[in-house]
Amino acid sequence: MSNKKSDYWRNKVSLWLHDPVCKVFDIPHHEEIASKIADLLYQTVPDKDNYQAADCIASSLTRSLLPSAKDGGCIDFSDNTQIVHPLVKKVLPVDLPEVDVKKLCAEIENLLTEDLGLNKTYEEMQGLSEKEKPLNACFNYKDSPEDWAKSLFNYLFFAFQKRLRNENVANLGAIWDILPADTRMPDHPLWHHLGLVSAIGSSLSEDSNSQIDMAVFSITPVQDFIAKARKLRDYWTGSVLLSYLAFTGIACVMDELGPDHIVYPSLHNQPLVNDWLVKNCKISEKFLSETGDLKTLLDKTKGIAAFPNKFIFLCPHDKVKELNEEITKTVKSKWIEISSGVKEYIQKQTGAVENFSELWNIQIEDFWNFSWASAKLAELSDKEKIEKLVSGDVVEKEFEVLDSFSKQYSMKNVRLYTSTHSLVQSVLAAGKTKPAFIRRPQNGIKCPLCGEREVLNDFRFAGTTSAKEYSKNVDDFWNRISETDKDNKNIRKNEKLCAVCAVKRFLPIVSKKYSKDSILQEVFKEYENFPSTTEMAADSYIKNLSEKIAITQKECIDIRNYLHNEDNYDEDTTDTEKTIKDAEKKFGIKFTNKDKYYAVLLMDGDKMGDLINGETLEAKWKDVIHEDLAAKIENGTVKAPVLKKYFDEKRTLNPALHAMISDSLNNFARFGVQPAVENAGGKLIYAGGDDVCAVLPLRTAAECAKKIAESYTMSFAEYTENGAVEIDKLNSSMKKVGYHLGHGAKGISLSGAIVIAHHKEPLREVIQDAHKVLDSIAKEKTGRNAIAIRLKKRSGGDRDFSCKWNDENIFDSGKTVLKSFMNICNAAKSEEISTSLLYKLQNMEDFFEPILDCTDDNKNKIVRILKYELYHSGIKIKENKLNDYSKDLAGICFKKEKNEKLVYNFESAVIANFLQGVSFEGADK
Repeated sequence: MSNKKSDYWRNKVSLWLHDPVCKVFDIPHHEEIASKIADLLYQTVPDKDNYQAADCIASSLTRSLLPSAKDGGCIDFSDNTQIVHPLVKKVLPVDLPEVDVKKLCAEIENLLTEDLGLNKTYEEMQGLSEKEKPLNACFNYKDSPEDWAKSLFNYLFFAFQKRLRNENVANLGAIWDILPADTRMPDHPLWHHLGLVSAIGSSLSEDSNSQIDMAVFSITPVQDFIAKARKLRDYWTGSVLLSYLAFTGIACVMDELGPDHIVYPSLHNQPLVNDWLVKNCKISEKFLSETGDLKTLLDKTKGIAAFPNKFIFLCPHDKVKELNEEITKTVKSKWIEISSGVKEYIQKQTGAVENFSELWNIQIEDFWNFSWASAKLAELSDKEKIEKLVSGDVVEKEFEVLDSFSKQYSMKNVRLYTSTHSLVQSVLAAGKTKPAFIRRPQNGIKCPLCGEREVLNDFRFAGTTSAKEYSKNVDDFWNRISETDKDNKNIRKNEKLCAVCAVKRFLPIVSKKYSKDSILQEVFKEYENFPSTTEMAADSYIKNLSEKIAITQKECIDIRNYLHNEDNYDEDTTDTEKTIKDAEKKFGIKFTNKDKYYAVLLMDGDKMGDLINGETLEAKWKDVIHEDLAAKIENGTVKAPVLKKYFDEKRTLNPALHAMISDSLNNFARFGVQPAVENAGGKLIYAGGDDVCAVLPLRTAAECAKKIAESYTMSFAEYTENGAVEIDKLNSSMKKVGYHLGHGAKGISLSGAIVIAHHKEPLREVIQDAHKVLDSIAKEKTGRNAIAIRLKKRSGGDRDFSCKWNDENIFDSGKTVLKSFMNICNAAKSEEISTSLLYKLQNMEDFFEPILDCTDDNKNKIVRILKYELYHSGIKIKENKLNDYSKDLAGICFKKEKNEKLVYNFESAVIANFLQGVSFEGADK
């Protein structure tokens, strides 16, 4: 596609370098410092006319409104150093070490010189290993200046920040992560601003009319592809594949325009991106990696589906159609290439040729829908046109603020960023109601997983011969495959699949031998370690067993297989069964009903569309300005009349904030979700933005969900070997820090659903149920910002419990319902509460009926009744705990409705007991 200007990448680097990374420490001389760094890198710094338009659009005029130094608006970063959160009202004080600017600049230059090999001769660089070679060894800046500039830009965009932090330049450590773009309004990092200026500036220069488009590209279906699975590994493979296809599309934009053009999702700390950079830009892996515990933590995320099915990017208007068509072509080609490995594998097992290939190609080529929409970044003059297409008062509010700002400073380069984003998303959604193409019809035996496509075979198409002959051929075809899978690890006897479901089933197995994609091979390298539902359910049992007797890896696999198929074994005693029975006899370790259940956890951000469109921002204009400057503006010491007018109104969304939201969601997924699931003994299926899916042992599911929800609403976090830890002050000794979405705003929250299911329950039904619980109970019924838990028994009705994360226990002021729920879980685990009592509560509904008016007197009666029952349950409980457990039980079993009536839900106590994994008889009765 490349038809860019001959100096496209050099211009992009030049735009990125317009502000030096140390600008906040020497604002008066920052242009001189920028010029010196550019000379070092064989680049030039653009004059103000070239970058000021992009600079203005990137900040949506907000920084243009701030009073200049001559008007008293100067803020010394070393005095009362602080970062402010851009979405919620939160200030992060910074313990800043003393900085010598000359020494700082020298250290920056030395780092760049070493990393890029600017101080090495050609002969010296050729003697280094491939992994150690600097950029200058791979791209000669004299002979191929554009190739050099392209790799240099990717180094600056992805690696430079890490290198400054990891090398502890100027003793600033993690402070490098969120150095602000402007000390007067320290609400977004300089790194975001530099990337946006380079993306906007290069788009302006590439378009014949200096127009920029915002584009959104989408790959569907999502759940129809992922959730139609029998094995957990199918579900994981589907998630990884969709994520990888989305990355393939993103990589097109990265290669053609640059990574700075991707607005959402964030590309930082993404293993797939790092592998691409090593392969395509020759950037050393050591520059892209974290160090120590953080490297270990991020390495564990390689097999996680981290990219959502939709991405947003900025593009020159002249190129948007061509680029989106190229993305479509590339992603479709990649899907066919990936699936071809499975096709080759099946052909080798079956000897199938022409008829099989025709059926395979139809199913693979017809599967995905690719859609995209774009619109130019609207200007103030486009207000009336946009209002006809975008509902609500989004346009009106944004126009009013930016129009006022622009008039004061006579600025022309104003863009309605939020309005454009709303328009593009609306156009995309409208387009999805009309299918891009009609899939070719599928006859014959349908795939049991998806129920849509014909199962693979090498016969003539169904309907052209007798049903008996066709059916026999299909059986023979799949028998040839299952015969090579002696242990039925990958395909069950009599199981048959379509091409799409076969790709999900066999790709991890064949990727090493048949796949040409080295990055994907790395993802599926340890597919055999992916747990089954049986393994997850029996987690506690196998751990207890291994603590008492020595079990080899093979014996452990045999035990899991036995537990999965225990109902199918005949009376002959196997060695595995003998081991299990001996453990029960000698050590009392019994495989009970509780060891047959596991938990599926789904979590999803609430009202993400409102957040992305700026509707749930809590921060006001005065909240995001440095408090010293805000005080001067308020008391009239510094004059800024237009800005002061909007001080108490919510600030508008701009590209820098959008970038911050993307980074926050990525930080949450990488450093919040993954460690929480791993520490809980679970397996993360996907964590793409605000969407999370994991499988967990019962005993840790609720606590894991709580930790993930807490991470989502942190404001600022440090990242350690244990994941994200919220901080209230920043100092240079921290390893790495970043933004999360923040807490306090009504619209920024996460809801979750836990479904407790039998290990033999069809997985696709469990996943469907989890989505229903999340949408219908956690979000709709409980009102979002909530957790809903369902005990899904093999017989009888389901049991449900739900509450908001912060719902107060009305029987115990200061304690949340969730805390009371966890207390009952722990009490059941430690046998401080009788499990039979928790079941007895289901027979007391009529007993509580007369006292369901929510009065203090009735609440006291309920607590006294429960205290009596606990006291007489056969377990001796200390008086202080007796009082606490009575209130905890009351808090989870009774909920106050709007009509001041109490609703009794005894199922909460049953679920608390079951979730902790305590054995009891009659769980399925």
